[in-house]
Amino acid sequence: MTIAETHEISGLLTVGEVAARLRVSRPTVYRRIAAGEIPVLRLGSGPRAPLRVDGAELETWLCDLARAPQAAESVAVEAPAHGGGDFEAAA
Repeated sequence: MTIAETHEISGLLTVGEVAARLRVSRPTVYRRIAAGEIPVLRLGSGPRAPLRVDGAELETWLCDLARAPQAAESVAVEAPAHGGGDFEAAA
């Protein structure tokens, strides 16, 4: 194993390490993995193969997640206001 390969492998995090970094529970990390939100690597085949998360990809995902609410707020501010007439008529 070369030094580059050792460095690359050390950048892989377990689900427990990801949970600790994000300050959430392991089940929360598994739910986000299952939803496709957190990029994951499966080491081996089969349902019990260990999962690892690339630390750099996790950082990228966190940055994207941090930017997402700002984009949603700017869209919400620019959206035309709803008069609410339909709601009042239904009530």
